[in-house]
Amino acid sequence: MKFVSLSPFDLSIAALLIAALCLLSTRMKLDIGRQIFIAGIRTTIQLLLIGLVLKALFDHVNLIWLTLIAFVMLLAAGREVRYVEKSVHQC
Repeated sequence: MKFVSLSPFDLSIAALLIAALCLLSTRMKLDIGRQIFIAGIRTTIQLLLIGLVLKALFDHVNLIWLTLIAFVMLLAAGREVRYVEKSVHQC
């Protein structure tokens, strides 16, 4: 498996793209700049946390823990799908 390392420069480019998208949406009066900003912060935090969990998990490989984490992740994904499906049908 190949390890992809992200430098601070790579992360700053991503942050600048999100900021540009927020400014563009504000300029076009779409009123979604704040939502985009919050989504970017939320995504960053989620990816950092899942990265820490997976690093700890694979540093101490144990089939029981791998199965448990996979099950929890499947439950969380199923919950998100149901939530998004409900919100789409309400619109």
